Amino acid sequence: MAAKNCHKLSSEDRRYLVLDAMECARAAGITIKHNNFMMEIIYGKEYD
Repeated sequence: MAAKNCHKLSSEDRRYLVLDAMECARAAGITIKHNNFMMEIIYGKEYD
């Protein structure tokens, strides 16, 4: 996942990248289960 592996992205850029990927999946009819990384990026909290 590019948002996780590209170290030069800002937090905001990471969030937009994850949200865009989720929207593209939704448009294609693919269900994505949120993992801890995605939750941290989107909501700004740490999840175990």
